[in-house]
Amino acid sequence: EGALRAFTAAGEGEPDPLDQACWALGWERAEPLWVERVSRPSNLPPILRQESRGRALGILPIRLGEETVGIAWLAFAQPQRVSASEQSLARLILSQAAVFIARARLYEAAMAERERLRAVLESSPDVLLMMDARGNLLYLNPAAERFLGLESPKALGQPVVALLRDAELLELLNEPIPPAQIQSREFSRPDGRTFWAGRYDLRLGDGREIGRLLFVRDITPFKALDRLKSDFIAAISHDLRSPLTYVRGFVTMLGMAGPLTSRQREYIEKIMGGIDQITRLIEDLIDLKRIEEGIGQRGICRMSDLLRDVFHELRPHAMARGLRMVMEVKGQGIVHGDSAWLRRAIVNLVDNAIKYTPEGGTITLGLLEQGGEVVIWVRDTGVGIPPADQARIFEKFYRVRRKETAHIKGSGLGLALVKSIVEWHGGRIWVESQLGQGSTFYLAIPAASIPSSAPPAQGTRNR
Repeated sequence: EGALRAFTAAGEGEPDPLDQACWALGWERAEPLWVERVSRPSNLPPILRQESRGRALGILPIRLGEETVGIAWLAFAQPQRVSASEQSLARLILSQAAVFIARARLYEAAMAERERLRAVLESSPDVLLMMDARGNLLYLNPAAERFLGLESPKALGQPVVALLRDAELLELLNEPIPPAQIQSREFSRPDGRTFWAGRYDLRLGDGREIGRLLFVRDITPFKALDRLKSDFIAAISHDLRSPLTYVRGFVTMLGMAGPLTSRQREYIEKIMGGIDQITRLIEDLIDLKRIEEGIGQRGICRMSDLLRDVFHELRPHAMARGLRMVMEVKGQGIVHGDSAWLRRAIVNLVDNAIKYTPEGGTITLGLLEQGGEVVIWVRDTGVGIPPADQARIFEKFYRVRRKETAHIKGSGLGLALVKSIVEWHGGRIWVESQLGQGSTFYLAIPAASIPSSAPPAQGTRNR
């Protein structure tokens, strides 16, 4: 008969001196240490040689693989030789103890991770709703409770479609989306607030859907700021046109005042280049304002034709920079829209790809029809976009600041204009990029139910 005690390094309270002594002896051991009589070995610590604590001792490391996860010690009231069968039994008990310790560790780690995740979700100002594959609510954070006007106990387990009162959110839940993609849209409420909502399908490795995540963000302050920015853009654009016209006119008349030296002609060329750059910026600002005001001519557009037009127009420019351009068109891509604006969007994307792709690279223009949408992509093998910048590259005047692209000129309006054009057509835009491996910009426009024999929209033009 004896007393058995097991412990790990994470024990609570003040450590027992006997535990410490056993720990020091057993920690570096792979096999148990059996002492038939504690008074005999001279190398035992004094505390273990005290017969009042036991006259025979076993120190048994609890190991999980190659790792020691705890120590057990066994004290006997009388000197005792432990038989082989008893040692085997002790090893079996210790192996089970190791499994229990490992499970306890995993449980503690899982609970700690769960609490951290709960803290993050509950402190988020965004509305978060998680539902199972049948659409029943599994989780909502405090922001979602305020958004729905419900408390968790009353909402959990109910169908999410019965809790939502915004038609846009209901449509978002029912829309088919490709795996591993986020479907999003903006919507407004009668109180004047504007929201951005996104949906992501939760799937197993074999592709089976096990639930959905719906998140909503209040973007009212950002929309107000964007309106202020647009009003400023509209005012400043018109006010800059007249002085630029005067400057251009008087610069072109300088040669009439007398002969010009080669240095003076060089300066005039630089001035005219600057005027042209500012003029293009003003035109972009005015076009952006037109799109935001909904100015456009809707008609039947074959995106495949627009893609080919842009390909043939910009291919010489790409070849002059040592780049290769290819096309991957599958289908006609018929949509309802303004062919001039859609062409402008594609031109901007291809122009960006040419600017940011080093010599020897490849630019691919592609089109396919899937899920009721016409998807166009422009892929390059350029420098790529840092992850931190990908969320902001469609903002007005935003440019990625990197040493290797500092020499590339631009206003930061090209992608903002593309985004406005796509949204005006009820579509969506996103980017996939990795540093040093290039970028792919996607445009998805709702497909039109138009017979393939229908003529394309007229007035394909450059603005």
